[in-house]
Formats: sequence, C-alpha cells, structure tokens
Amino acid sequence: MHKKFLPFIFLIACLLYSACKNSEIKSNYPEVLRFGVSTLEEDPEQARYRMKGMKAYLEKELGIEVEIHEVSGYATIIEALKSKKLDICSLGSFSYILAAQSANVEAISCRGTLNGRPEPYHGVLITSPSSGLKSIDDVKKNASGLTLAFGDPASTSGHLIPRAYLETIGLTNNKFKQTFFTNSHSTTFFTVRSGKTDIGCVSESTINKLIKEGRVKRNEFVVLWKSDPIINSAIGIRKDLDIGFKLEVQKALADFRFKDPANWKKYGVLIAKQTILPYDSLCLINAHDSMFNELRQLSGRYNLLRQKR
Repeated sequence: MHKKFLPFIFLIACLLYSACKNSEIKSNYPEVLRFGVSTLEEDPEQARYRMKGMKAYLEKELGIEVEIHEVSGYATIIEALKSKKLDICSLGSFSYILAAQSANVEAISCRGTLNGRPEPYHGVLITSPSSGLKSIDDVKKNASGLTLAFGDPASTSGHLIPRAYLETIGLTNNKFKQTFFTNSHSTTFFTVRSGKTDIGCVSESTINKLIKEGRVKRNEFVVLWKSDPIINSAIGIRKDLDIGFKLEVQKALADFRFKDPANWKKYGVLIAKQTILPYDSLCLINAHDSMFNELRQLSGRYNLLRQKR
C-alpha cells in the first residue's frame, strides 16, 4: 500500500471509531423524555401552549421524542419522579429540595438573567383592606384571633419562607386561631380577598400575573411583609439517567432562548406575566444542587423536610 494513503486510512478509522463510540453513548439515552409540568397555578391551555414550544425545541435538539405530562401539584410530580413515570420537570425551589431528597433528582437549570444570575422572586404576607391589619405588629397583637392560609405544603414562597419568618418573630402555627393549606397561591389570594381568611402567604409572582391578566386590582390587598429574594424554580432531572444525556439536556436548555427564539417566546409567556424584570433580560441558566443549600438548611431548621418524608 502506498504511504500517501496511510493518513486517509487513519482518518477513516478515527471517524468510524468515533461513530461507533457515539452510537454506544446514544444507546444509553432514553427513547422518550417525559417532561412534567404542574398546571395547578396556570390555565391548562396556557400551559399546553408554552410547553409546545419547549417540546418542539427539545425534540429538535436532542433527536428524541418529548412527552409533556400535565400534573396537578408538586406532590404528584415528586411521586411520579420517584416511580420513574417522569424524567424531568419544573419544580418550585422547596419542592425541588423535597424531590432531591426523596426522588433521586438533581437540578440542571433554572430561570435566570443574561448576566448568568438566577431570577429572584419574593413571598409576601397579604391581608384584605377590610381586615384592619396594617402591619406585622398588628398581626402579632391579634394572632390568637386570626386565620392564616398557606399555599401548597411544598411551596417555597407560599409556605417555607413565610412560615420560617413568622417563627423567627415568635408566631408559630399554634399562636394563630387556625392555619391551613389552600394548595395554590391563587386560591390563597382569593380566599383572603373574600374575607374568608385574615392573612395569606402568596408568591408575589402570582399576584403580578393576576394583575396583568386583569383579575386583580392593587387596591384589593395589603402587603404586610415581603421576603428577601428567593432563588427561582428549578428544572430537575432524574439522577440515574446517563450523565452524557443529562449534560446534553442541560446545554439544550441553556441554549433555548438563543437557538430558537420563536419557540422560546411561546415558552416565555408565563415568565413575562410573572416577572418584574424586563422580559428581554431572561433566559434559562445552568443550575446545580448546591444553589439550593441555603433553603435546604432553612427547611431542616424548621423540620419541614422531616415532615415531608
């Protein structure tokens, strides 16, 4: 064989080896990616519209089928992850911590800004103007005669953060006349607005969304307290999936806004309604489990993780 052909033969051999190697790696990838989305706080039709954009983009980027599974509430999503009926999903910050603890899930992405920082949001304690409550001092003085509504037990802004704050000022649950869960931010808000309960723990993002939709006016509620910034929701994926596949999904999510602006716009409809930041500044950024350690320590301090096992 002439020596001048040797480099070409070597190149062909390398390409064949690489193709075989890639085929071996791809064989470890799932045939279908099952993506869970909670519709508890969102109109199902709206959720389908925005997730249609995510589905189309991921199928093109990953080369596999993507199924969107609508689930009502974070507890149901966590159980589906535990039983391996879902592979990936959007989770609130606290519900992610619960999923990481009990469902073998790890964070790979979260909502963020173009400067690479997680998008913050806040929890608020609200009351009706007719309640007569003007401040947290009023709540402390009258707690024994007041009812308090939390949202979902696995909610960060609707349970964990406001509950932790209230306990730091001595207002444990037993100091109130009654505490209960409504299981959604919007239900909490409307329960307070109607006067059926005195105080509610709600995500400020939900209130922003309700105002932008014209369902709520700013003079219909009073904010008694606002939390420090909270790290936003995570996209979590099952740990037992192939590491190469997980990294490919993570990269695809980070590239979403930039590679497919049309489908990103569909997906970003909900973000645009919730956020107080300019919509054009938002994207998905890489996330990792340690970003949630501060919340994890807080929930451990108040035995909330133990309660959810």
